[in-house]
Amino acid sequence: MRTEGKVLPVVGPILGIFDPAILAKLDRANFDGLHMQPRLADAIRQRPDRCPVLWKDVRAAMFEQTRKLGTPETHRALHGSMVRMIESLAGRETDLTWLSERAISETLIPYIVGGLSPRGHRRLVRDQHTRIENVLTPFENLLRGPQKTFPILKRIRDAWREHIAGRVVARQLRQRLAGTRPPQDDYAQAILAMTDRLGVSRATYVLTTLLTAIAGAPGTVGACLLYEFLRRDEWRARIRDEYDAIPEDELFREPVKSAPIAHRFVKEAMRFWSFPMIAQRMIYRDIEVDEFRMGRGDSYFLSSFLIHRDSDYWDRPDEFDPDRWARPDRAITPGVYAPFGWGGRTCVGASFGLAQMMMFLQIVASRFDIEFTTPGRTVVTLDGIAAPENFRGVARARSR
Repeated sequence: MRTEGKVLPVVGPILGIFDPAILAKLDRANFDGLHMQPRLADAIRQRPDRCPVLWKDVRAAMFEQTRKLGTPETHRALHGSMVRMIESLAGRETDLTWLSERAISETLIPYIVGGLSPRGHRRLVRDQHTRIENVLTPFENLLRGPQKTFPILKRIRDAWREHIAGRVVARQLRQRLAGTRPPQDDYAQAILAMTDRLGVSRATYVLTTLLTAIAGAPGTVGACLLYEFLRRDEWRARIRDEYDAIPEDELFREPVKSAPIAHRFVKEAMRFWSFPMIAQRMIYRDIEVDEFRMGRGDSYFLSSFLIHRDSDYWDRPDEFDPDRWARPDRAITPGVYAPFGWGGRTCVGASFGLAQMMMFLQIVASRFDIEFTTPGRTVVTLDGIAAPENFRGVARARSR
């Protein structure tokens, strides 16, 4: 980027686009007007889609559901689920990355598809654990190595678990449509309102895509947040003092505004350890953005991780400094902070996700004492994602 600029060839003809202004325009132009794939029956019969649906309409429904989830009651329920999850892992040494994944990612499942039977919920959890395992395991170990002796069998197992999870979601949708399952305050209910156009197969695809999105990304960022919290004594004391002084009712009412010190810490952790390090996007139509032209079928790389560490936009970008967010004289250039993405592809649950990170930090600060047992051996690996490795500790309930 320093020698060739922020738009440069990375792999053959594939460009890396690391200019946030261009990215926002490109993503918007690429995504606006994009339709979902045809219904399964239409695709099998190779006939035109009888009920075309724009992705932006689906996203609008999900954004509206995210807004509805931002209530004190929902925050309280999610907070309680995370506390119970950590309590179930407390008292013994455990992998703190997995603790973060389970506390953050697993507790989100009922907000995607709620009202499941215990068996159905276990099947979604099992599929999610498989996805998280694949996110955290180095790619070469998925292909070979002592723990992956039969990779073909593993791939078959993973595909089967994904298939079963899809069937669980589809069954829940059909039962709600038939009136044999009650409606829930979740994303599935928001998508159900569109099933006359989507059909069950496409509605299932939307929801399984959401389940994939919460498997890995939020929990891994949460693990990096916990890593920074445990290794920075001064900030840990400041955050704990702040949260101890806040009634939890106030936290549930306004998770972000109630704790400005903790908010700065969360924002900096999400800047410093963005997920993923790099992503690839397909081009769905011929596009011209500024002086750049891309055709249908082309692709490009983007990376909030690299933009978040670009010295053209950030003062001392490789330094973890939450107080940078408290300096009004050093305004952040619009668009260069994008932990949830750009343009038409931003995370539909961004506001709910930020509230969850704030509550997760409050839980590990005020509800538990976590003994960090591997401080000299823990590293954040950069193997496609930023994730703490050899990150172990013991969580114990704290007496307040």
